[in-house]
Amino acid sequence: MIRRLVNVGMVLAFVAIVFCFGPPGGRGAQAIARAQIAMDCQGTWLMQLTIEGRDAVEQAIGTFASDGSLVLHSPPVVPALPDTGDEPVFTSDTVGSWQATGDAGCDFEGVRLLAAEDGIALSAVYLRGALTIEEGGIGLDGSFTYDQSSGSGRTVTSGTGTLVGTSISR
Repeated sequence: MIRRLVNVGMVLAFVAIVFCFGPPGGRGAQAIARAQIAMDCQGTWLMQLTIEGRDAVEQAIGTFASDGSLVLHSPPVVPALPDTGDEPVFTSDTVGSWQATGDAGCDFEGVRLLAAEDGIALSAVYLRGALTIEEGGIGLDGSFTYDQSSGSGRTVTSGTGTLVGTSISR
C-alpha cells in the first residue's frame, strides 16, 4: 500500500511539472528561455540619446546582436557636442560591442566618426555605458559617458548622457 502511494505521488509530481513547464525541451522550456533572453539588451530598439549640455535629443535605432556586436544607426547629421562649436556635424553609425550584466541589463561601448560638411574627418567619439531593461523587456534606460578625440588622439571634450529606448523586436 505504501509503495503504491509513493508511485502515485511521483506520477502526480511529474504531471504537475509537465503541466507547469511543459514537456522536457518543449514549449515550457522555450518560454523560460525567451524570458531569460528578454532580460538582456539583445534586439532592436528605438532609442533617444540626451547629452548633458546639448538641447537636442538624438534619435537612433540600436541593434544589439546575439554575437555581442552593437550598431547604433543615427541620422547622418547631428548637433555638435557641447563646447565644440555650434555647427552640426556629419556622423557615422556607432559600432561596438555589448555584454549582458546578468542583472536585467548590459554594458556597452562603441565608437562613431564625425566629419565636417566637406567630408574631412574631424574626430572620433567613444561611448561607454550601462543599460537596464525595464520589467517585461519592452523598454530600457541607462547612462553613458563619451570622449571626443581629435585626429591626433587628443581628447577634445568629454561628457555624460542618458539613453532611453523602446523595443522594436526582441
